[in-house]
Amino acid sequence: MRTVESYERDLLRKNPELTGIKGPCIFNELKSFHLAENTYLDIMHDTDEGCWKYLMYNVIKYLYDQGRFSVNYLNEIIQKFFYGCEGENRLSSMSKDDLCKAKRLRLSASETRCLVRYFGLMVGHLIQDEDKEV
Repeated sequence: MRTVESYERDLLRKNPELTGIKGPCIFNELKSFHLAENTYLDIMHDTDEGCWKYLMYNVIKYLYDQGRFSVNYLNEIIQKFFYGCEGENRLSSMSKDDLCKAKRLRLSASETRCLVRYFGLMVGHLIQDEDKEV
């Protein structure tokens, strides 16, 4: 974990490739704030546009590779699913390239959150006991 002291020391090195610091953080000029002491979680960037895209890709790819569904069947589920009040965040269709080449899902943050929220309802009937071990 970075401390105020290590931040200042790394800033003086002026070596972003080594330290990850390109320059001083303007927020550090505030009286009650320092980047090293006031860290916050950004759900949209950390999860919706971050780890969930990779996690859900791996879940979908596993089920696809196991023959639980075809790309066409998955798209049919996506298109026919009732999203309720989240209709504007409904998912886009996926292609075979999305599942075989991309290594992550190409979705917006709101689409990813929608997928995480509803995926179990969409494909839960396709999960078998041996999938629970994985």
